Amino acid sequence: MGIYLLVLAADDMFKKSVPVALLAAGAVPVVMSFFCGPRPSPTDRLLGLAVGLILLLAAKLSKEMIGYGDAAVLCITGTATGLGMTAVITAVSLFLLLAYSVTMLAKGRLNKKSRIPFLPFIFAGYVLTQFMRAGGV
Repeated sequence: MGIYLLVLAADDMFKKSVPVALLAAGAVPVVMSFFCGPRPSPTDRLLGLAVGLILLLAAKLSKEMIGYGDAAVLCITGTATGLGMTAVITAVSLFLLLAYSVTMLAKGRLNKKSRIPFLPFIFAGYVLTQFMRAGGV
């Protein structure tokens, strides 16, 4: 999952979009999650998927203030890791995005209409969550 998110984050950072083929490649970490590492229950996976589906709806309603690609990646992440991990990853990602945005606004490098790629923050949130989990936090 980490490598997949890293590739997506790099693509989003430099191209400001995520190709559908890379999103489709998300099937690989989802399938692998059924055999490797912690195995969330089917209900937990569906609830994790729901996080991404809610963000897809938010993307539609907000005229893509949240990108469809970001929401699709959270659907994949939710299916692979379950609700609890996806909620933590999303919360950490949003906190990191907030910290970055406030800092860049204060420095004058962003304005209220600036678009910021979210996948690098999702990747960072995933990595930090894995460290917290490994450390017993």
